[in-house]
Amino acid sequence: MTPEQEKIYEDGFLAGQEQLIKSSVHRAVNRMAQRTWVGLTDEERSSFWTADQMTHKEWDELFNAIEAKLKDKNT
Repeated sequence: MTPEQEKIYEDGFLAGQEQLIKSSVHRAVNRMAQRTWVGLTDEERSSFWTADQMTHKEWDELFNAIEAKLKDKNT
């Protein structure tokens, strides 16, 4: 193979690798964008609550505010 042919082969190989990387990144980003939000279950929320801290209503308000902020940041 001549040096010119080697250069053409190398350029083609690198272009193909770059395309594969871009395609993989694109697929990963699209998958992340398609995920739906999954919040905490009532059971998970209740696991944080203890009577000597906040009322159950106060915990619910806190979790709702946290989830709302996370939704804003992730959509």
